[in-house]
Amino acid sequence: MSKYILAMSVFVILSLLFFSSANAHDAPKPDGHAPIGVMGDHLHKQGQWMVGYRFKSTSTKGLRNGNNDVSNDTVLAAFGEAATKTTMDMHMFELMYGVSNDLTLMVMPQFMEMSMLHQSRHGGGHSHRHEVSSFGDTEVTGLYSLFHNERQKAHLNFGMSVPTGETNAKFNDHHGTRYNMPYNMQFGSGTFDPIIGATYTGTGDEWSWGAQTINYMRVLGQNNQGYRQGSKFTATSWVARNVTDWASVSLRLDGEAWGDVKGRDATLPATTIAGAQPDQQAGERVFANVGVNLLADDSMGALAGHRLAAEFGMPIYERYSSPQPATDYRFTLSWQKAF
Repeated sequence: MSKYILAMSVFVILSLLFFSSANAHDAPKPDGHAPIGVMGDHLHKQGQWMVGYRFKSTSTKGLRNGNNDVSNDTVLAAFGEAATKTTMDMHMFELMYGVSNDLTLMVMPQFMEMSMLHQSRHGGGHSHRHEVSSFGDTEVTGLYSLFHNERQKAHLNFGMSVPTGETNAKFNDHHGTRYNMPYNMQFGSGTFDPIIGATYTGTGDEWSWGAQTINYMRVLGQNNQGYRQGSKFTATSWVARNVTDWASVSLRLDGEAWGDVKGRDATLPATTIAGAQPDQQAGERVFANVGVNLLADDSMGALAGHRLAAEFGMPIYERYSSPQPATDYRFTLSWQKAF
């Protein structure tokens, strides 16, 4: 599936290069940025800064194994407990700077909060809740222009995910024993992970479109817990339309695939909780998303130039190599300001 997503993204980018449309206006438009679920979609002019804040909430409900939902009882027959409902909230801060007209640098630190409802097979299906929070990994990336004209642009995304996130966040089982949380619930990877990708965007008078692939190549070393997360591959494409001078709406499809963990956390027994087997972490997901971008113009006084954006997505395909929380929905809200 990861190879399919990469091939799909390359095909979409190359095919869109030949898509023609009416000339775009020079004035900023609400769809001048991609849907807010897309990161690293635009460059800034030399000397220009942009600051921003994103809030992203992902909710899971129930469990899924392979392509199918599975009952809690089925999963708890093999594991001591399972996370049957979770909410992950991410607070991400953006700082972008145009080093030149062809190179923009971006730093994105993040703080994460997770609420989990665990169900145990002991005590008649005892349930207990966990609340944990910590900093996540920080992405330091560059965006380098490959070509641009009045209708179309393409740039390279490259950089590094810096291991500022926690890798030993813990939970208490039904006996009160503390274990490290499963691999897919930790806040960071614990390794320096190269990031490589590409972005294409096209604009017309009222419509815009684009495609992007961003990939996290987890191939270097191990973290302090004795393992390395699997590489992650993503691809997305979207279309947006301006509905007023200050608002646009968008539709977006995005897919992601990731591999198994290399090594293992020796402190986490494989049957303690669903998701504790390092060689059964791989998965794939495809989301359908709807979004809105708002841009305040000069007539709005002190608000001029401020951007607000939101996007809501639901999975249309999920496959996991072991019982994992099934995604219910995700929601992103953002503010951005360039100066």
